[in-house]
Amino acid sequence: MQHERVFASLIASVPGTSIKEAEIVRMVDDEFERLSAGAHIFDYIELLVTKRVRDTMRHNSRRSDSRLPGSRQGDVGRKK
Repeated sequence: MQHERVFASLIASVPGTSIKEAEIVRMVDDEFERLSAGAHIFDYIELLVTKRVRDTMRHNSRRSDSRLPGSRQGDVGRKK
């Protein structure tokens, strides 16, 4: 994979995610392509890709957790 450092960082930052590695690779590649298109400065693209994909993974993880048996749809993100 072209962006191995970003991929390794994402895997370490969101342990236990149900998202498959192939999906993470696709998300990283897509985000790099999107941010690099027309860019003149590339210094912070890795940082931005890592943040955006991590946020997407966390969002997807919360959505899938809310679908587990015994959880109610409205409970996600609420303090108890």
